[in-house]
Amino acid sequence: MAELSDLTDADFEALDRGDIRSMSDAGLDILDALESQSNQANLTSSINAAVQENLNPSYAPGSAPMITNEDPVVGEANFAGQGFKDAIRRQKIGLGQTLNEGLGMFGLDTDKLPRAQDARDLRDETRKYDLTPSQYPGYKTGSMTGSAATAAPMLLATKNPAALGIGAGLGFTQPTLEENDLATRGINAAIYGGSALLGNMAGQGINAGMRGLLNPRIQPGAAELTEQGVQLTPGQFRGGLPKTMEDLATSIPFLGDKISDARIGSIEGFNLATLNNALTPINKKVTKIGNEGFDDAHVYIGEVYDEAYKSLPVVKVEAASGQELADSFFGIQGGIIKKGSLKDYNRTMQKEFYDQFNLNNSSGIPGRAWGDVQKNLRDRGFKILKTDQELGQALIDTSAAMNEMAARTSGEFGTLLKSANAAHRNMRGVRNATASAGTNEGVFMPSQLLRGIKKSDGSPDKLSFARGNMPLQSFAQDGQRLLPSKMPDSGTAQRQSTQSLLAGTGLGVGGSATIGAPATAALVGGLLGARNLYRPGAMNVINKARNRPDWIRAAGEGFNLPPGLSAAGGTGLLGGNFSSDPLLRDGGVY
Repeated sequence: MAELSDLTDADFEALDRGDIRSMSDAGLDILDALESQSNQANLTSSINAAVQENLNPSYAPGSAPMITNEDPVVGEANFAGQGFKDAIRRQKIGLGQTLNEGLGMFGLDTDKLPRAQDARDLRDETRKYDLTPSQYPGYKTGSMTGSAATAAPMLLATKNPAALGIGAGLGFTQPTLEENDLATRGINAAIYGGSALLGNMAGQGINAGMRGLLNPRIQPGAAELTEQGVQLTPGQFRGGLPKTMEDLATSIPFLGDKISDARIGSIEGFNLATLNNALTPINKKVTKIGNEGFDDAHVYIGEVYDEAYKSLPVVKVEAASGQELADSFFGIQGGIIKKGSLKDYNRTMQKEFYDQFNLNNSSGIPGRAWGDVQKNLRDRGFKILKTDQELGQALIDTSAAMNEMAARTSGEFGTLLKSANAAHRNMRGVRNATASAGTNEGVFMPSQLLRGIKKSDGSPDKLSFARGNMPLQSFAQDGQRLLPSKMPDSGTAQRQSTQSLLAGTGLGVGGSATIGAPATAALVGGLLGARNLYRPGAMNVINKARNRPDWIRAAGEGFNLPPGLSAAGGTGLLGGNFSSDPLLRDGGVY
């Protein structure tokens, strides 16, 4: 073949003149070859342009053209609905095929019922949805929803065994590509049964989780205590095993002292809440506890009494009101059985009441003087209760009758007196509890408060206490149920064990165990996280988080996802996706 190097000077001169005929034979051959290559290049370029224009491919110049399908028009086809229909159709084919194969065992199979060929036809029809799933958005979701819908019998499954059984039956009736393929049916039964069981168990877990979230389990009385400002530790709030574990943790160095401090704080909060609950009728609050808090509370009550009697100019004992007072006195006197007590009562009344007032004075009795006498009788009655319950109760009742008499004289006085008397009654049990807690400077335990309330019950056979009607009794019972029976002691031993632990010399258990510095650091790091749960701020957050409004608690208590619904969902999500026959999963081909 001639090459360009074969061209002579005469050939180049002939080309410059345009005189092709004057070129040599070799030059003419070379010229013909160049023209042929140019024509082929133009033809290839035209073909590529036509392909690109007609097929709209992803095409890079210089590379071979790539032919792709145009995206389908999404929106005109309801792919989700089609997937749902195909799932229903698949189940119909499966049920019919199962029945037909069963009849075939007796020679009764019929072409009127589906066969394996129908399953293969379904596979061929739905192949495209799996080959290009992005072109059919929603089909997969619709198919899974349809699978769940075909599991409607699961709604009857309220227990795990039932869900397993019904799910297995549903799996067994799935279509197969071959006739009488019992192996595939058995595998499908296991997969669908397991899916239904997992779905049912998941539903139970969701129910338990939502109920726990909306209506967390707390000890009875915990909400009542925390609403009054008593901060409970996590174990006290939860009770049961957490409480037991927390009790054991009090002996762990570096953690136990923090738990004990938190429990001491809960006792102190209980004392403050008790005093302020007692003062609720007069709308007062104290900030101290123990003996100081008790004294402050009585000062507040005394101030209300003083204000009440200052607002009462005179008490007039006349007509019907005077008769009512006399009837009350005679009734109290007649209720005293012991002769000695009756004698002392008459003597006291003569000295403290009749000798002080001229009941026939038309201008009445000064309100302040009346108040002083009823106060003396009431205080004397409380004091005598310890040695002579009949006499003490009689004097207290007499004081109450005087207050009722005065209340009929002045409406303003009656309002103030009622609130002061209510606060005073509340403080009777608190007074007994404070007195019994002398070693703790008047800081009492819930059990001491409960005994003090019982002691203050002057009803026959402590009937009011037995019925649970005494002031603050319910609050004290909540405290006794949740709080320690004795004052916790963080103690020197705890601090010494902590120091030993930090020094890496021991765990504080018998003083014999030793660990190295790295292990000590890791252990202390873990304990630090636990300690943080018992800081006041953290405990406050935990307490508030567990105190749900009543309407949220009611929603949590009533939350119930039907077990069969979750089982059906499990079948739709898992059964169809993990079918043993990959050609029939969710109506698609894998």
